[in-house]
Amino acid sequence: LTIPLLYLKMKGQARQRKFLDQLPNALELLANGLRAGLGINPALEIVAQEIPDPLGTEFSQMVTAMNLGGATIDRALAQLIEHNPSTDLRLFAQALLVNKQVGGNLAEVLDNLDRTIRERFWLQRELQSATAEQWLSTWILALLPVFMAIILIALNPKYMSVMLTTFPGRCILGAALVLQVVGWFMLRAIIHSVVDF
Repeated sequence: LTIPLLYLKMKGQARQRKFLDQLPNALELLANGLRAGLGINPALEIVAQEIPDPLGTEFSQMVTAMNLGGATIDRALAQLIEHNPSTDLRLFAQALLVNKQVGGNLAEVLDNLDRTIRERFWLQRELQSATAEQWLSTWILALLPVFMAIILIALNPKYMSVMLTTFPGRCILGAALVLQVVGWFMLRAIIHSVVDF
């Protein structure tokens, strides 16, 4: 039961990443459509047609809900965010709703949002590249004691037998294992705090 759930979770995360990667292109296409003189609904239809799954499918469902289901843009955007929760999508929805209420140049707002999202994606990728060495160091530090123990057992079994057969030796190995795991999780948390800003 755990493996199918883990698989579904991984597939969902991959779909969400792809959706967010497609969002800047969708915003650019939407802004271009608005500049060409289209209304918001026809511009959204173009995005739904031109952008592939998953974003295109989600936008297509949103347009269908507005055109055939009679949903307001507020409700359609709320459903879109419910299916794909993300800060970037909430900013997009807020831009549309504010423009609907007070007017203004929506194409320019979408251009600024598109640029901001692209710059943030670029910065995240730069940080991930910069922390790749730290990830490697983390794994090396975590696995080095294990490899050293295996080598010592292979080269001199009597030397390690004291650690494996006596109570104090087992206590020392247990404490070392616990500290190793705690250290690995601490290093992992430090790297995540840098990348997932």
